[in-house]
Order: sequence, then C-alpha cells, then structure tokens
Amino acid sequence: MPRPRPPANMYENTVDGAYAAYSFYEASLNYLVLTGDVEPLKEADPVGKDVKAFQGYVTVYETNEGWFYGSEKPVQTEMLTPRPEKASGSDTLIWPIRFVRDPNAMSRIEGRADEPMFPSKALTPDHAKLKLSYKDGRWFYAATKGGEQSTPSPSTKASNEATPNNA
Repeated sequence: MPRPRPPANMYENTVDGAYAAYSFYEASLNYLVLTGDVEPLKEADPVGKDVKAFQGYVTVYETNEGWFYGSEKPVQTEMLTPRPEKASGSDTLIWPIRFVRDPNAMSRIEGRADEPMFPSKALTPDHAKLKLSYKDGRWFYAATKGGEQSTPSPSTKASNEATPNNA
C-alpha cells in the first residue's frame, strides 16, 4: 500500500487547503489501520490525539498479533455538500459529512477466527458536522455527532471521490 504524502496545498488557508488537509488525514488513518505505520498520521493530526487513539492498531502490527485486510479504505468520509459553510462570527468552516465503514474490512487476530472489522450495527453511516479551523499555518478538525465532539476513528471515512470542486 503506498504511503500517503501530504498534498502541497494542505497548509493553505483556503477551502481547498482544508479539504486537502482532511483528505490527507483520512488517507493517513486508513494507511495506519492497514499497515501499522503511524508516521503519516503524526503529520496529519496536528493535535496528536488520534495518534494516541489508534495506538492499538500500531500495537497489533508491532507484536505480530494480527492485521487488517479486505479494503483499501476501511473508513471514509463523504462530504454532503460541495463546499463548507462559515460558522457565524468565526473563521471556522462547517462541513456536513457522513462517516461510512467498508463492510468488506476484516481483521485477523492471532488465536481468533477472521471477523469483520466493524460490527454490523456500526455499518450504518453516521451523519456529523466536520469543524475545520485554521491556526498557526495548519488545519485542525473535529467531527461533531449528536452534539458531542468525537474524533474520526476506525468508524469514520473520507471520500477521495468528492472534492470541493466536484462534490
């Protein structure tokens, strides 16, 4: 699986820059899940909380306990509008999204039968609002579902098919 590379425009304070930064984040997350390599996510996650949240995947690979397979994009985010809206009174961008998990994503853990990576109840897409804010030359993002903040997790998804220009 090719290692994700940061897009040149992901540090731009533009909608395209925000989209590029989030797309790199999602590609880095999927890469981590499928390879155990956390380095791209360290660059894509400016706060570092998701690097910690997904340490379990790294451990599975480091200990040769198992691996994940069946999908190149186990988690994706679909942008539900072509462009985000600006939050009133701030520079924060709000983008309606849907997190989707690939039902073909599987896990193989030592001593257990292969099983789907996501339980069937987790396969229902989650609607959320992606909040993107630009600070100190970087984009920061958080998803808000049901009024609570959550970080994208193996239950999230960003779509490479939708871009700010063609979504």
